Amino acid sequence: MLLYIPIILYGIEIYANTKPSYLDKLNKHNNKLLRILQNKPIVTPLCELYKSYNTLSIPNLPKYQLLLFVHKFIHHPELLPEVFIHSNFFTFNEEIYSYNMRTKDDSTTWWMFLIFS
Repeated sequence: MLLYIPIILYGIEIYANTKPSYLDKLNKHNNKLLRILQNKPIVTPLCELYKSYNTLSIPNLPKYQLLLFVHKFIHHPELLPEVFIHSNFFTFNEEIYSYNMRTKDDSTTWWMFLIFS
């Protein structure tokens, strides 16, 4: 399948945290490569190209990687290096608000806003 995906994923949290215009060329080459591999015309919707290979576009890959990291941090901390386990890497809502709120126990609210805004 796509052997270059691990190369793109390596360090994506760092290099993709930039202006979208800097990633534009990489994104266009990725789209072009998907079209060539699948022998599809240029009018084929991109979502169809990515769906057939069960992958995400370049702008969505860092969001997905961040979601995986947060999931590991909350539900499987033993899979992470020690530096993340014993640090205050994330601040949960219950640590910020001392009064009762509807989202006091909801640790997902703030980072979901951060990722998808």
